[in-house]
Amino acid sequence: MYRIFICLFALLLASCAKNEKSKENHYPDNAYIYGEGYGSSYELAKQAAIKDITTALQVNVRYSDISSITQDNNSLSTFGMSNVYLDSNIKNLSNVEVVESQENKDGFKVRARINKIIMQSQLIESIYKEEHQMDNMIKTCGMPSLRDFNKMKTIFTTYQNDILLYNALSKLPLESENAKYQSMLNNPPSYELRFFFNTRSSHNKDIESIITPEIGRFVSINPDSNIHIDVNVEYRQNIEIIIKVYDCNNSIILQIPINTYINTANYDNNRQRLGPIVYKRILDELNKGL
Repeated sequence: MYRIFICLFALLLASCAKNEKSKENHYPDNAYIYGEGYGSSYELAKQAAIKDITTALQVNVRYSDISSITQDNNSLSTFGMSNVYLDSNIKNLSNVEVVESQENKDGFKVRARINKIIMQSQLIESIYKEEHQMDNMIKTCGMPSLRDFNKMKTIFTTYQNDILLYNALSKLPLESENAKYQSMLNNPPSYELRFFFNTRSSHNKDIESIITPEIGRFVSINPDSNIHIDVNVEYRQNIEIIIKVYDCNNSIILQIPINTYINTANYDNNRQRLGPIVYKRILDELNKGL
């Protein structure tokens, strides 16, 4: 994170220095990315100009030869990022400045621009925020939990895109924690899976065999893992399930109650519904907040 503060400080100094030179905030023309747009109204033309700027940014990213050098166990290795797909929506383009607007019989023409130095500064702030979010997700056990795995993947995608865009704008690859986070997200978190039933039943083994692969769609099941998931199955009027996910400190970090609405006495006729019900309930819980 220290390197990000250095970059941010340097960008702010550059911005301040240029502001001191001119109260009108003039920059060299190559400090901007321009776009032109046409439309039947001024707003439509402006939006088209912004879209044109976005296209230019995407071209910069796709055709930049981007790589970063990472230090790992006292040896240097190159981590290529050019194959990372940049989301087609470069969101939240701020500080768009309209520099020319013309109206004629066919509508409006707008020429707009963004300041690359200001945008780099905003990207550095975003990258720092994303690193902070991901570090919080792994600080307890050194890896993302089941609860945070999908959220971390979403943040990581934005993080990669922000780095790609920063590198394309600055032409100076930013050292990042990309490889560290990527290694944690290459595989889902590993858990020991334990089943508990409130009564002996001929259905126990069948229920376990159905639920195990459904949970395995979200985690790697490993009996030697130091963290575990408990599946409590209770035979009431309907079969009810409580999935409890623990962290490395044996604290519950996620609890998912599932009423299957499968009548206990009529289990055999409805067993095929159990897997989809469990999968959908876990998926809905993990998608909260995404």
